[in-house]
Amino acid sequence: MTRRFGMMTMAAGSAALAVAALVAIPATANAAPQDTALAGLQYVALGDSYSAGYGLTPLTGEPVPGCAQAAVDYPHQLAAAYDLDLTDVTCAGAWATNMTTPQVTPAGTADPQVDALSADTDIVTVTLGGNDLGFADVAAACLALSPTGPVAGTNPSDPFQASNCESIFVQGGVDTLAQRLADVVVPDIAAGLAAIRAKAPNAQVFVVGYPAITPDAAHTPTGPAGCWTTPLDNLQPVPDSFPFTTTDVPYLHQIEDELDLAVQAQTAAAGAGFTYVPTFEATLAHSACAPADEQYVEGVTLASDLTSAVPGSLHPNATGVAFIAGQLAPLLEAAFPAPAPPAPTASPAPTSSAAALANTGSEPLLPLGLAAGALLLGGLAAASALRRRRVGR
Repeated sequence: MTRRFGMMTMAAGSAALAVAALVAIPATANAAPQDTALAGLQYVALGDSYSAGYGLTPLTGEPVPGCAQAAVDYPHQLAAAYDLDLTDVTCAGAWATNMTTPQVTPAGTADPQVDALSADTDIVTVTLGGNDLGFADVAAACLALSPTGPVAGTNPSDPFQASNCESIFVQGGVDTLAQRLADVVVPDIAAGLAAIRAKAPNAQVFVVGYPAITPDAAHTPTGPAGCWTTPLDNLQPVPDSFPFTTTDVPYLHQIEDELDLAVQAQTAAAGAGFTYVPTFEATLAHSACAPADEQYVEGVTLASDLTSAVPGSLHPNATGVAFIAGQLAPLLEAAFPAPAPPAPTASPAPTSSAAALANTGSEPLLPLGLAAGALLLGGLAAASALRRRRVGR
């Protein structure tokens, strides 16, 4: 498998080109917006790092600098394409609970995200639930030194003990991640969506699913190593690696699938005005395991101190962000269709000669019966006058 040696961070122009190719809409800041019914609508973007464009540049500094929000995230691209009035409060690391509670970041505390909503909000997009599941911590615990392990994150004094991370999270026949999904994540998502509706009662809400980080069996390379590639070479980080064991790839994929189904189910349960935006199935061939030029999600690049991953690891790259924008674009247009032009109307047929003449500005004629009577009376008056003149002679 050919892999890239360098993180993919695209600036605004390149990301916009990717959107134009995938979405067929202009998305650069200088491009003319689409002539649709969307222009001027109030759009509020909520959610976590998958909405914030984590790892891409340039950064907006909004809502606080610690949110690592990119100016080329899909909310900004859609707003530019459709001339939307955007308020973007997406923030890396946000839980579903941060819809209603402040979020403390490394550089500032962000307000509860639903505070950006109002009865005037027309459009809302959101991703939520991944951080409630703790997927970043799960991924860190699953980093492996070989296709068969061991993996990190079990014991701080001797982290590389377990041969795979499935054995860490499945204890006594109980999958603790699946249990957390049911007990914590699902209620958090439900509460977050309810809070959005309460603050934006008139909005169309688009809940975006998470793209595939790991592949399904059909898109996993054959061979003893599977997807695995080394994260280190001579103790130096290898960019865009996929350091997960052959056992953990299907396990992690199953967890992703269950999270996606949970988000989808809670969107449906939220009722009218909520639309689920699928991304999972369509990205199975574009996971972090795919060849570099086919990825929508970045692989893992460790920081130089080897204690963390660089921003953007296991997150959508510029192509992946453009793909998400492309999934949303037709749904927005369908939710806010342009009004049909009015049909030409013919002038109504006159109901009387008076109406017909009124249309020409002439004085109306008397109805036929009254006109004949007037003529008869006029004739009689003339004859009577003539007799009076003769008698008087």
